[in-house]
Amino acid sequence: MSLDLIPLSWQPHDGRRHAYPGSPRVEGVAVTSLCQVPLIVRWYPPQSEEWLWPECDACHVAAQARAEQAQLDRLRPIEISLPSFGT
Repeated sequence: MSLDLIPLSWQPHDGRRHAYPGSPRVEGVAVTSLCQVPLIVRWYPPQSEEWLWPECDACHVAAQARAEQAQLDRLRPIEISLPSFGT
């Protein structure tokens, strides 16, 4: 399943990559990750080794749950009208 269904940003912090809701923020802004870790946004070049750090397991699970819920929210209910029998 793709996690691109909802806006999330990933931020290297303390040896792991953490996710926080929304688009990437500017450097220096305080955010709270999906695993409830407060962190300060820092900019890392794309080739930086910090982007190779493992994902925070709790952030990954929370991001996947948000993506699944967003996908469910996009489904439209189907209305079916069936004739009743015996009335």
